[in-house]
Parts: sequence; C-alpha cells; structure tokens
Amino acid sequence: MDVSKLLLIFNLKKGFGLVVIAAFLLFFTQELEADISFIPNYGPAGVLMSKRYCRIANRHVVCLECSLRSPDANVSNAPEFYRFIPQQIADVIVHYRRCGPGYWEESERMPDLNWYENQTVDVMVMTPNTYTLFVTDWGFTGGVHEFNSFEYRNYLRKTGKSLGYKDLFKGDFNRTLTAIAERVYRRSKGLALDADLSEEAGWFENRFVLPENFAITTRGLLLSYNIYEVTPHVVEPPEFLLPYSQIRSLIDPKGPLAFALDPDHPVTVDEEKFDAQIHLSVAKIDARTLELNATLRYLPNADIAYKRSWFTLQFPELKGSDALLAHESDKGSRLAIYPAGSRLYDYKAKKRIHARWLEVELETTDTDDEISVHRLRLRLRMPRKRPFVVYYRFARQRQDGTIDRLDDAGKTGQQGLPNALLRWGE
Repeated sequence: MDVSKLLLIFNLKKGFGLVVIAAFLLFFTQELEADISFIPNYGPAGVLMSKRYCRIANRHVVCLECSLRSPDANVSNAPEFYRFIPQQIADVIVHYRRCGPGYWEESERMPDLNWYENQTVDVMVMTPNTYTLFVTDWGFTGGVHEFNSFEYRNYLRKTGKSLGYKDLFKGDFNRTLTAIAERVYRRSKGLALDADLSEEAGWFENRFVLPENFAITTRGLLLSYNIYEVTPHVVEPPEFLLPYSQIRSLIDPKGPLAFALDPDHPVTVDEEKFDAQIHLSVAKIDARTLELNATLRYLPNADIAYKRSWFTLQFPELKGSDALLAHESDKGSRLAIYPAGSRLYDYKAKKRIHARWLEVELETTDTDDEISVHRLRLRLRMPRKRPFVVYYRFARQRQDGTIDRLDDAGKTGQQGLPNALLRWGE
C-alpha cells in the first residue's frame, strides 16, 4: 500500500554555482530564533513485542515468529490522547498473545515452511479534533499465499471516542456522499462516469460502494479498500483521497470535521518511504504569514545503508527570496535556497535552466545504525492565490551511489522530476 498514505517524489541536485547562490541568500535571510523542538514527534511505533516457536517437522526445523509493534503510551512528549491507545488496541494485543503453536494444531498437517505473523499499530495522522490509528496484520500461516490486511481507526482527541461516517456528517448523508465519492474516484482513475467498474477497474461488480476503511486527514477522507472487498487478490485494492472541498455541504458544523469548514485550517501530510518517515504541515500564523514545518525521521535498516538525503520544496506562487521571511533547520544540515532566476539543473532535459519559482532544499548526512531526526521550519509570505500549492519530493542516496526515488506519481516540477503536492487554503 502507498501510505498515501499522501506519495513523496525524490530528487538529487548538484552544482557548485548553486551552493554559492544558496550561501549568499542564507546570509541575508533572517533566521528564526525560536526552538523548533515543538514540531510533532508522533508517528513511530515505540514498543516491540516478539516471540518465536520452533519444532522439528518433516525432518527439518520449522519456526513460527510473531511480533507486535505499537505506540508507547508512556513517552513523555507524546500527545495526551496516547493514554487512550492501550485500550483501543486491546483486541490487537489479545490476537498477538494467541499467536503460537496452536496455529499448527489447527492445520491439517505440520508445516514444512516457516510461518510468521506481524502486527503493527501506528499513529497515522492527527487533525485539530481527531487522530487515526493505522493497524496492519500480515504474514504466512499456511495456504496458497501470504495474507495482508489493514484497518484505519478514527478517534476524538479529547475523549478517545471511536468515529464512523455517521459521526462526521449531518442528516441523511449516505447517498450524496457515495455519489460524490464515486465521481472523485472515477476522476482519480481516469474513468468516465459511465465506464464499467468491472471491466475498467477490475471490481467484482459495476456498483460503487463506500469502503469500511477510511482515515480522517487534514486534507480530506482517505478511502481505502481491503483485499477482496471490491476487487480480487490479483487487483491492487483501490485507495483515493476525498477532499473536504467536495463534501463541505455534508459536514456537521458541530462535529469532528468542523475544522474543515475553515479554509485556513492547518494541512498536514505524513509519508513513509525508503526507511524514512516524513511529517509536513502548513499553517496560517497571521494575515500575512504562513508557516511550514517538516520533520524527517530516518530509521535504521540492516540491509540498506544510506549516506545522504535531500528534501526539496517548491512554491509555484512564490518567486523571490523576499517571500521567505525566516527559516530554521537543524545544525549539521545544509539548507539551500533558490529564488526564481537561480541556475538549476533540469534532469529530464539534461541541461541547466533558470528557476521559475522559489525552491528550498534540505540536505542531510545519514547514519545507518540509529534513528536520526531532522527538522525544518519556514516562514513564508502569504500568497495572493488560493489554494497555496507546495511541491515536495524526497531522495536518498545509498552507500553504493544508487538514488532511491519514486517516479510514478505526482506533478512534474521545474527540474523535470515528479513531485507530490500539498494544498493549503482550499
């Protein structure tokens, strides 16, 4: 699954001349003096439980491994709602405890392959009123192939109350919500309104239904279908974002989605790719200022070692360096700022070009033996045009020089590479 969940697109940038320009601009750009430690650190699961059972079967050793990774409710800087999580995932914990040799007793014969079951619980996203847990379960316990399932669980931040569709909308919303969601889905897949879902999208039936799974994000509802819910195993389960701008008339103004009725509400994106977790947010500070925060958390990987990473932001509505009112990044990171007119490299055309709009890039040196966290904060002049669009991409260079980037989604930026999008002010 693309944990999309909104995708990050990757980039590598070089050039001594660009470094000189960046250094000149950094000298004349006011830096933020406030500490940036307040940037949210939620997201990574903090407690790992695991167990292993082995037996001799068919003259060789076969093993069953079980694991559960979940948030640590005792972390000192965790949001208040973390205290609700242990009870909210009690069923997941019970399932983990039941994972054991009994799996083999229930099968018709002793296995001749190793079995395993892995469960994870992560805090996927927060909004002003809600938070969403992302629960996954995957493994192999016999049969033709592995199994894989996931679930979004939405809750109120103040009380920990579970939330469903009926808690978000007013009146008899279901038929209208379904019709709007179908239009958005068909548009996202390039399907005509009269296209047959069975023939064109691989659905079991030519009838659109709302998924049981949805996540409340700051940009809209992330609607995701599990395997076998509307498509067979060989077809990737559908997933798409239903923007609040499309369903504002249905939102209960006194409900959990009330924040979405304000076009100035903060917008966030959380991504996980290439052993990195990225949290990106845009919020209004005052009538003239936007603030962008980014937290990049790199996770160790025993198989892949990275030595360098780049996080690039492009602002099509902003041109000169005067649009960047202030900035702050971690010590040891290199922040490069390229206003419109700066020399950049177009990787698609393979030539030098002049930037059409403001671009900011954070370069970090990676470590492969421990978790490292990098933060960036920008204060930006409020643009006249709405929505305010941010292009962003992320790239990681392995020790052997290979560049990992995602090239199959997003909007092409000014360097010829695809970028993911964040929109604020819709």
